[in-house]
Amino acid sequence: MGIAVNPVEEEAPILLHGPIAAAILSRDYGIDDADVLAVARYHTLARVRQLADRDLDAAILEYLNQHLLEASRRGWPLHPNTVAARNELLLGRAGRGQD
Repeated sequence: MGIAVNPVEEEAPILLHGPIAAAILSRDYGIDDADVLAVARYHTLARVRQLADRDLDAAILEYLNQHLLEASRRGWPLHPNTVAARNELLLGRAGRGQD
């Protein structure tokens, strides 16, 4: 399928289910819409429903914070994209004067 695998994904292959799903959608079902494939690839960045109605960035940040705590508790590695997304959200909120 030509999916590049980083060391974190090698250690925790479950992290590859999104990229593999996107590759299958493209290869086997002919889906070429970049947005659809991105949703499949990165779907684990889910919303926290109560916050999502008011502030989608806050909802995603809350989800990432919860995921970080759970991963830490279970000794799971964090995917670099998860860390990057959380950092981007934190920096964006700080730039807007939000907590």
